[in-house]
Formats: sequence, C-alpha cells, structure tokens
Amino acid sequence: MSSLCMNPPVALWHLSRNGPIDSQLTRRTLKTTAGNWPEPLSSFPYKHTKDPDEWLQFVNECTLFTKYNIVSDNNFYAFYNSIDFGRLSLNSAGNIFELSYKYNHNTDFFYITFLISGTAEIQFNNKLYSSVENKLVVFNPGNGFSKLRASLPISIFILFKKSAIEDAVYTRIGKIIHQRLLFTNTNKQDSQNDSYLENLIITTENIFNNCPQIAREPLITSQYEELLFTALLVSLPHNYSYLFDGSPPPATSKVVKLAEEYIEANIDQPLRLGDLAAVTGVGTRSIQADFKRHRGYSPSQFLRECRLTHAHQILQQAPPNLSLMAVSLSCGFASQSRFCQHYHKRFGEKPSETLAKNKQ
Repeated sequence: MSSLCMNPPVALWHLSRNGPIDSQLTRRTLKTTAGNWPEPLSSFPYKHTKDPDEWLQFVNECTLFTKYNIVSDNNFYAFYNSIDFGRLSLNSAGNIFELSYKYNHNTDFFYITFLISGTAEIQFNNKLYSSVENKLVVFNPGNGFSKLRASLPISIFILFKKSAIEDAVYTRIGKIIHQRLLFTNTNKQDSQNDSYLENLIITTENIFNNCPQIAREPLITSQYEELLFTALLVSLPHNYSYLFDGSPPPATSKVVKLAEEYIEANIDQPLRLGDLAAVTGVGTRSIQADFKRHRGYSPSQFLRECRLTHAHQILQQAPPNLSLMAVSLSCGFASQSRFCQHYHKRFGEKPSETLAKNKQ
C-alpha cells in the first residue's frame, strides 16, 4: 500500500487503489440532518472510526488539511470510502460532528464535491460559498488554501489530475489545450446541468456500491470514467466550455491569433520575438502587451506550454526504445534536465513515469 505521508491530495488518490476491503460489508445507515442516509461507497471502505484522536491522526498523515479542528465530538463517527477508476477516483467522507479546517490547494488535483447531508461554509480566493445539501463546489488546483466550517457533513467528491482532464478534452474534440482548464463555481441553486451531474454521480455510487465486484472489470470502470469526464466537461462551466456548447470563443486579437498559430506550427524550432514580429507585422512590445491583455501570459510561456503538451502526447504513444533526450530535442528543449523540471511541474509526474506507463 502506498504511504500516506505525501503531498495532498495524492494520499487519498493512492488509498483508493486498494479496492474494496470487504465486498460483503453491511451498508451502514447514518442518522443525518436529512434523516437516515445509507453510507456512500460503504462497499469500498478505507477508514472508519469512533475515536476523534484516531481520525485526527489519519487526517494529519494524509496531509490534506492544516489547522483541522473538531468543534464537537458528541457521538463521534467518521469515515472515508473510495473507489479508483484509473484516472479519476470517486470518494465519500462523513463526519458526524462539527468541524473546521483549512484545505491545501497547492496540488495537481481537481477536487469536486457536494454535500448529501449537513451544511458547510467554504471560503476560497476571498469568496464565500455556502454549500447546502446537493450543491456542487469545485476546487481547481493551484496555490492557496480554503477555509471550511461544517456541521455533520457527509459528502461525495471526485479527484482527478490536471493532465487527466486535459487528455479528456483532447479525446473528445481532437484539440490540444495550452491554457490550463479551470472550472467556475456558480451561485445558481437549481442548475439543470448541476442536477444532471449530481444524479449521475449518485447513480454511479449506487451501482458500484450494490455490485462491488464490477470494480474489478476494467472495461466497465473505464466506461464509467469516460462518462464522468464527459459529464464534468459538459455540465460544469469552465474556460473551454465554448468547445462543447457551441458558444463563440472568447474574443482575442488578430495579433495573438497569428502568433499562436505560428508558434504551434514551429514548436520544434528555436523561436524569437523577432520571428513573431515578422509574422504579425507589429513590434515585439505590442505582441507581449496583447498576450498579457488577452491571454494573461507571455508568448514564451505559451511556447513552453505547447512544447510540454506535445511532449506529453509523444510520451503517451512512444515506442519502448524512445529516449527522453530525443523527446526533449524534438520538442525544442536543448536541456533534458530543464525539460524534465518543467514537465514534472506541468503534469505532476516525471517524463520517465509517463513513458513507463506506456510500456505497461
């Protein structure tokens, strides 16, 4: 079993890979604010305890939270259940008590959750979200913390890596995205798309919880994983929603469009700002200003993103004898060590690890 002492939320991601501990486990019924509720994913248990100190030790080992406080521990009971689909995990957690904590977002994971019971107030990026029952809340990967105070919360949540959702976009529309995909939280209470996604997650949980043996069938789990990724991309608003709903793309300048097209066609070549000036017909300062205004990053950052994305695609389909130096040079990186550093920061794993997965 993988060690719990790792960067969040990688700990929980690895915990979920153990599969169901006891497929014959009786489904526990919890007394919640919404009445009695069957414990989600009880056929795939990892941690159950009535001891507050044992739960605090578990939380600290996972390194998911800082300043985790149990406000009230009367009739204490806590659990964490999880099932791994490969690139996405479906999880449930419940705390039959009041609590408060800070959650660390300095990770490579998306964290999408909704309460099935209880109440919670979440503060993230100076915005306050009141999470009521059956209300989705999305946490994008990135630097920073969120604060949460909750009363008797029971939640179902999804974890997946940045690279997984970007691969899902490419699989569905055949387009490589170079700007990181970010979901947007909305305050709409009765969004039809949110309701569809919530119902799909609940239905998936019920199917696997009632028939845990199908979790051992890769053909079945892969189909559910693909369905969940599609539902996430179609149902939740994000900065690439226009690729899925037919709406017009965000407005951009002709200069930026020409520069991006030239960069994408020449990612394996040494490029200078002067080359972009010759293509667009404007000065280098104007090009940089347009990129900052319309994209929020520089031309050189866009070039690096294109090269890293191209390298990621190559490594996922590479023959067993392909060397990392060859990939580095073909994608415009003169230094293999710098390539490996940027790749690890971008995708959360080393190039050699991506290549090893392809060889399995």
